[in-house]
Amino acid sequence: MRQLGYGVLLSLCLTCPALAQEHGVGARCAMRDILGHVDDAWGLDIAVDERLAVLARGRSGIQILDVQNPAQMTSLSLLDGLGSVQDVALSGDTAFAAVGSALGVVDLSDPSQPTLVIFEPVQAVGVEARGSLVYAATAEGLRIYDASAPGDLAELSLLALTNSRKVALDGDRAFVSADPGMVIVDVRDPVNPVALGSVAISAAGTSLDAADGIAAAVSAGGRVTIVDARDPSSPRIVSTIEPVRWANAVAMMSGRLAVQLDDATVQVYDMEDPTTPALIGSYERLGLGDAIALRASDGTALFSRSGPLCCDQQVIAVDTRQPKMTAITKVAGDASSVGARGTLGVVGGQEVRFLDIGDPRAPRLLGVFDSEERIKDPLFFGDAVTLYDRDGRLYVLDIHDPSAPTLLTSLAVPGVVPRDSVRVGEYAYLVDSFELAAVDMHDPASPIIGGIVDAPSRAEMIAGTDGLLCVGEAPGEIHLYTLDDPALPSLVWSSSEGLWVTGISFDGDRLYVVDGLDEQVLIYDVTDPQDPQQIGSYSPFLPPWNVRAGGGLVALASGSDFGQIELLDLRDVESPTIVASFSPHAFIWGLDFEGDAMLVQADSDACVIDLRECACPADLDGDGDGDSDDFFLFLDAFRAGDAGVCDVDRDGDCDSEDFFLYIERFFQPCV
Repeated sequence: MRQLGYGVLLSLCLTCPALAQEHGVGARCAMRDILGHVDDAWGLDIAVDERLAVLARGRSGIQILDVQNPAQMTSLSLLDGLGSVQDVALSGDTAFAAVGSALGVVDLSDPSQPTLVIFEPVQAVGVEARGSLVYAATAEGLRIYDASAPGDLAELSLLALTNSRKVALDGDRAFVSADPGMVIVDVRDPVNPVALGSVAISAAGTSLDAADGIAAAVSAGGRVTIVDARDPSSPRIVSTIEPVRWANAVAMMSGRLAVQLDDATVQVYDMEDPTTPALIGSYERLGLGDAIALRASDGTALFSRSGPLCCDQQVIAVDTRQPKMTAITKVAGDASSVGARGTLGVVGGQEVRFLDIGDPRAPRLLGVFDSEERIKDPLFFGDAVTLYDRDGRLYVLDIHDPSAPTLLTSLAVPGVVPRDSVRVGEYAYLVDSFELAAVDMHDPASPIIGGIVDAPSRAEMIAGTDGLLCVGEAPGEIHLYTLDDPALPSLVWSSSEGLWVTGISFDGDRLYVVDGLDEQVLIYDVTDPQDPQQIGSYSPFLPPWNVRAGGGLVALASGSDFGQIELLDLRDVESPTIVASFSPHAFIWGLDFEGDAMLVQADSDACVIDLRECACPADLDGDGDGDSDDFFLFLDAFRAGDAGVCDVDRDGDCDSEDFFLYIERFFQPCV
C-alpha cells in the first residue's frame, strides 16, 4: 500500500466528494489544540526539557517520558521505591526528586533504566535545578547543592526561611514560597545566597513559577497571584486571577502563563502587561488536573489529567503559542430556556430576550418582550415564536422585527400544564405528565388547538422529526407517536426496558436518548417507527444529562456542576468522534445550536459558544487551509514512509489506515 501511485490516489480522491455528499454534512474539524498525549502517565509535578519529561507520581515514584515529538510521546520507564515524590527537577541526564524526607538524585543517562544514585536525608518538599546546581525548598529554608561530582551531592549553602515549600528559578534569582508568602533570592553566588525582598501572599505554596521578573503563585481559594519582582527589593502584587474553577498549578515562560484548573482545564494568559493578564486560550479536558509544565523553546505545555478510574490517566501536550480559545459569552441572567434559529437566539424568562448570534463572540441584544409570567421553550414558526408559562398558557410573539417583539395572541391549552414542547411541521406539540396536545400554527395569529391524547404518567420531555414524535419518561420508557394526522398523534411503539430519560433528540432517522440510569446515550434507527432498532450507544466521560442533535452532530451536556458539553460526530456508531468540548462551568439545563453558534442555559444564565474555533483537519503546512499543497505533502511523506507526517492514526507506521484517514480528512470542511 505504501507504493500507491499518484494516479490511483487521485482517482480515489475524485470519488470522495460524492461520498461526502452521500453521507450528509461533513464533521466539523477538530480543535487544533492537542499536539499529542500518552496514556497511563500521571504526575503531581512535571519537569520537561527538549528530550524528556519527568513526572512526580507520589508513592509510585517517578515516571520518565520521551517528549521530543509531542505527537508521539512515549513512556520510557518508572522508578519506584523512592518514597512519596511530590516535586521533580530535570537537568541534563539527571533528575532530582523531593520526597519530603529526602532529596533523591536519579541518573537518566539511559532513561529507559533510571538509577537512583544519591538519597540525601533532608526534608525536601520542592526542588529546581540548573546545570550542576540544585535548589531545594526544605523545612529549614533554601538549600543549594553542587551535583557536579558523580555520586556526590555537596551542600553549598542554607538560606534560613520559615516553612519553605516550592522554588522556581528565573535568571540569577530564585523565587521561594515560604511563610508568609514569597521570597526573592539572589543566587548568583550559590555559596552566599541573599534574600532581596519578600511579599505576603495568603497560603502560597501549592505551585509557583517565574519568568522575566514576573512570578505567579497559586494562593488561597485556588486563585493565582501575580507578583512583579523586577525590582526585587520591592516585589508587589499587581494582579489576581480568579478562574471559574480552583487553580492547581501554574507554569510560566516569557510572555505566557499557563494555569491548570482542578478539572484539568488549561488556561493560557498573555502576560505582556502583568497588571491585566489577558486570557487568550483554553483547553477543555475535564477530569482531575494535577500538574503542568511549559517548555520555553517551543511553547509546548505538558499537563497531567486523571479520570475517575486508576487507569484513566494521561499526559497531554498542547501548543500555547497559538492557543485556540472557546469563546463562551454570558448574555443574560434569569434564563429559563434557550432556542436558536439561523442567527437569532431567544432566551426565555420573565423577560424574553432576542439576540443576534451571527457573531458568537459578540452576541448582541436586539429586543426584549416583558411578560407577566416566566415563559419558556421558544419554538419558531416563520416570523412568530411560541412560548408557554407554568399554567399552560401558550404565548405567540410576532418577531418579524426582533428589536420590537409584540404579542400576537395567547391561549390556554385545556388540561395541559406543559413540561416540554417541540415543533414538527406547522404544529406545536406540548406534553405534560398526562396529556399530549397538538396546536395548529399555520396561522400564528390564530392558533387552533387540535387533538389532546393520553401521555405517559411520568412524561417529562418531547422531541420531534418529520412525521414522528418521541415522548420520554423520567423514570420510565420512551414512546413513539406517528403524525399521519398531525392534529392527532398516534402511539405506535413503547420501549420495554426501564430507562431514566433525561434528554431526547432526533436527527433525521436517528433518535438519541440519554439514559441517566446507565449514564449513556442510546442511539436508535427509527426508519420503521413501529420497530425501532438500537444501533449503538455512547458513554461520555461525565454522566450525561441533555442532548441536542442536528446536521450530523450531537451536542451532549453532562449532568454535573462542571457543565461540560461534548460536540460529537456519531454517524459511525462504532467510531464516535469528539469534535470539541466546552465548559460553561455550571449545570446545563438546555441547549440549542445552529450554524456557528450554540446557545446554552447554564444554571439561570444564558451564554453563547463559538463553534468556529477549529482548524482544517487536512492542513499540514499550517496555512489554515486544506488544499493541494497539503495533499501532495501527505503523498510525498506516504511514499517516503515519513511517520512524522503520514502516520495519521499514530500507530507508529504509515499504512493503508493512514491513507484512508487522510483522504477522509481532506474532504472535511474548514470551519
